[in-house]
Amino acid sequence: MLQGQYKKAEALLEKSLNMYTKRIGEKQPYIANIQNNLGLLYMLMGKNDNAKLFLTKAMNLKLKKFGEKHPDVATSQDNLAKLYLSIGNYEKAEILFNKALIVREKMLDKNHPDLAYSLTNIANLYVEKSRVNSKESFTHRLKSYYQKNAENFSKAEELYRRALEKRELKLVQNHQLIEQTLILLANVYNVKGNIKKAEELDNRAVKIRQNRALLKKEHEKSMMKEKQKAAEIKEHEKILEKTKLTIRSNVYNDVVYIDDKKYSSSPVTIELPIGNHIVRVEKPGYGTFVKPINLKKELVIWAKLKQL
Repeated sequence: MLQGQYKKAEALLEKSLNMYTKRIGEKQPYIANIQNNLGLLYMLMGKNDNAKLFLTKAMNLKLKKFGEKHPDVATSQDNLAKLYLSIGNYEKAEILFNKALIVREKMLDKNHPDLAYSLTNIANLYVEKSRVNSKESFTHRLKSYYQKNAENFSKAEELYRRALEKRELKLVQNHQLIEQTLILLANVYNVKGNIKKAEELDNRAVKIRQNRALLKKEHEKSMMKEKQKAAEIKEHEKILEKTKLTIRSNVYNDVVYIDDKKYSSSPVTIELPIGNHIVRVEKPGYGTFVKPINLKKELVIWAKLKQL
């Protein structure tokens, strides 16, 4: 099913790229955005050569338009680096991740969330390098595993810690990115053998997840109450909304009742709330006329009374 959706997306993006290239030329930043999206789609599809082609084109076009010190360039560098990371070209991935980090450090506030994003990208790279470089069993020989990759894990630890610090300063207390960073950092401490620290961070992550679930539940309850309140207000407005009812009959000197309330003889016009009512018309010597109605708009009722 996903492959079918990817194919449709690919066709639409290619059509869009061709159309806009003809309309505005191939050197406009908007073209780079389409190329970038195509590259990311090809990554998902596992078409790495195509992904590399379009992500590189997008990055080079943004470099020409914006220069090296621009956030959009950093985003393109990140995307291409992720491709290199996925195919095991760690050297090129590290170069591009670091270039993106340098741009963000120069252009953004020191506690900007995008800086934390760059730091976690590089930390993930070091962890991935360690995983691939080690031939030891990850689960059964953690000590040996860490000793062989101590430098990578030390770098990852420092980067995750910096990312966590920035995210805790900028994001709300129970944000998912804080939870994710805590888990990543806990994994590093687990490999290093610092189980106590790993458990502490894992417990913090679990607490954040539980708090977020609780807040979601409370929000859903609040939304339900708001919906109920809105429905009650709407129903109340319906009750308050009024329209006219006119009663006519085939006799004189009758008595009109609506919901057992006595009015004058017909013809009579009364303003009533929209909704259900019971109309009754009486006259001595005649059969009583009774009619339930659902009043929605102006209505005229003819009451026909039969002589007894």
